Amino acid sequence: MSLPPFKNILLRAPNWIGDHVLAADFYAGLRAAFPTTQITLVCSAGMEALLPDDWFDEVEIAPARRGLKAWRFWWSLRARRFDLALQLPSSLRSASQLWLTRAPVRVGYADAGAGFLLSRSRPWQGRASGKHKAALYRELLELVLGSSAPERKPDRSTGDGPIVIAPGASIRLREWPGFAELIPALRKAYPEKEIRIVGNQDHTLWEHRVQTWNDPAVENWIGLTDLPDLAELCAEASLVIANDSGVAHIAASLAGAPTVVLFGPGDPVYVMPRGNAVAVTPRALDCAPCESARCRAPHGYQACLRSISVQDVLSKLPALR
Repeated sequence: MSLPPFKNILLRAPNWIGDHVLAADFYAGLRAAFPTTQITLVCSAGMEALLPDDWFDEVEIAPARRGLKAWRFWWSLRARRFDLALQLPSSLRSASQLWLTRAPVRVGYADAGAGFLLSRSRPWQGRASGKHKAALYRELLELVLGSSAPERKPDRSTGDGPIVIAPGASIRLREWPGFAELIPALRKAYPEKEIRIVGNQDHTLWEHRVQTWNDPAVENWIGLTDLPDLAELCAEASLVIANDSGVAHIAASLAGAPTVVLFGPGDPVYVMPRGNAVAVTPRALDCAPCESARCRAPHGYQACLRSISVQDVLSKLPALR
């Protein structure tokens, strides 16, 4: 199949770190199809450093806040004369932003009536598709190439360093409350291993807990790593334990680290990190998984995550050997 003569491509990345990592097959497929084409990635600050430099020729950092500044940013991109613009988010907002660039070919998933702003689109079915989210991203290339992007297999790390714990998540609802009990259990099970607790500045509660434990083998790395540093730290780790979060995707899919992922509202069939990862899922509840950012369960707040015990997590570790 002869490819369209696109010379200047704009690519709108997903909003979340985990989704950005899941889109890696799509990015690689796009570059393989257009090896000499100028490809510009628009993403949140820091996300561009997670993927190979040669996949993109240029990176534009999208404004962190919504409002007039964000719209001016997208309006300014029309001067770049992109002949193809692709979006991975499926929202009306992102489709409107792509429309502002005036790229003659605008391709993406459409949700909330966004299809009329795109020249080629398909409905975003999400979890209802029964497919993994990475597969949905790969399939978007069919609208440009006529075929899906190939699936890549993440490498496996040989790190034998510390145990990395990521107790936070971008949504508080997805934070398992059992980490404070898990860490002493890990110290007992693996007395020779250091434990490093990672997170961003929103997770400062853990700094106080680490100080309270006063254990030199439990180190506080909260707020001390950017995304590339975090990937490197995970690559050195013998084990990573994280919530259903961006850290889990960085650890398993990019760093190749053995990773235990704690799922509550999230659905591992849909968003399980690719690579050397195992899922810990809740006891059977009629409301889980729900993929919601708010808990309306009749069983009480975070009933799904609270049903996961420390032993449930420890029992998954042999599967990663």
